[in-house]
Amino acid sequence: MKHTPGPWRTGPINYADIYGANGDLVALIPKGFDYTIPNSHLIAAAPELLEACKAQHKALDILAALLVEKDITFFPSKSAAWPAVLQALAAIRKAEGVHPETAPVPVVETLAEAKS
Repeated sequence: MKHTPGPWRTGPINYADIYGANGDLVALIPKGFDYTIPNSHLIAAAPELLEACKAQHKALDILAALLVEKDITFFPSKSAAWPAVLQALAAIRKAEGVHPETAPVPVVETLAEAKS
């Protein structure tokens, strides 16, 4: 399943409704609440946030693979950064509609794997 192509933008009236790059309506946000406009901005940023999260996750995979190649005793899953890596992966999967229990956590073994 693919989402409406980004970038998304808030609508011209009250900046509440969200529209895709092609002008299609993505979301109607209830108006009249203190959080309406902040929610609209967050939702409108979703496609860019997803792509940025994926890019950072790939960069971390490459860095972890470099560290493993340099020091065979290094285990990414034992690093202090690992919880943040899993949190980002869970957010990516949620955005892509993947249930967390249905897909294993990918572990990069080599630099070649990370670059592919």
